[in-house]
Amino acid sequence: MTAVPEDPGPGDRRPAPGAPVDGWRRRWSVRTRALGEAARVRTRRFWDGAQPTLRQLWWTEEPVTPVTTVDRRVPEPLAVPAQGQVYVFLVRATYTWSSETARPELFGWYVDYFQQQAAQRLHRLAVRCAVEVPPHRPRDLHAALTVALAEDDPSPWTYARAR
Repeated sequence: MTAVPEDPGPGDRRPAPGAPVDGWRRRWSVRTRALGEAARVRTRRFWDGAQPTLRQLWWTEEPVTPVTTVDRRVPEPLAVPAQGQVYVFLVRATYTWSSETARPELFGWYVDYFQQQAAQRLHRLAVRCAVEVPPHRPRDLHAALTVALAEDDPSPWTYARAR
């Protein structure tokens, strides 16, 4: 069985490119162009009228008002060996973190990230001071640590974040 295409009727044939178009196709062609042009004109008119309203809805960055975000943390005490390294001092510290530029949603992440560095820095200073202090003189350690904190790097300690 072979399929032979049927001969299309005279109304089903497409005209060859550049050949004259019969009456109804010409009418549809003219009507289609007219409708397309009318749609283009109306769309342009609508778009021009909508532009001022759309410009008001565009996202604009408001000037950032400086807000200082503050977080206080009291981690576990630091164990610092006393003179002779038999006894230890427990150094309890409160870390107060603040920032004027970090967004509040990222501020906690930065505090978590830099907390360990600040604790290590304080631990190194405390170890240097505690080596010379006998275990029964915690006030001497406190005084020595206060002086070391003032001399080492004046407060506040700063930690830079990438921009």
